[in-house]
Amino acid sequence: MGYALFTLFLVVVQLFARRAVVSLVRDPAVVVTIALFTPLLAAFSIWVGMAISARSSDVRVAQQLSALAILPVVGVLWLFAFRVIAPTLAVAVGGAGLLAVLDLGAWKIVSAMFDRERLLTRYGGS
Repeated sequence: MGYALFTLFLVVVQLFARRAVVSLVRDPAVVVTIALFTPLLAAFSIWVGMAISARSSDVRVAQQLSALAILPVVGVLWLFAFRVIAPTLAVAVGGAGLLAVLDLGAWKIVSAMFDRERLLTRYGGS
């Protein structure tokens, strides 16, 4: 879904935006960054949400803490969007590598934290 929306965005920009905007949006580094970061950030946010949910006793608290925990990642994306960090191909690949390592580490940690019996007895009823 993310790739489809980005493709639609590229088409709309190509049709209606000025040349300077088109060249910024269609920059290969930007396209590679989006292609690499989309699944990696989605996986990271899922792992963070699961880790918080595994330790939280209230669903609302888990949801709010998960949203709060993702804010630093959103902040880094804003730095890219406002060109504080230049989205070069090397930065894109390096950032994707870092996110992949974080995802693998989160997978190991959250898998160890997940307790199916606790989940079933807490929410399963009697």
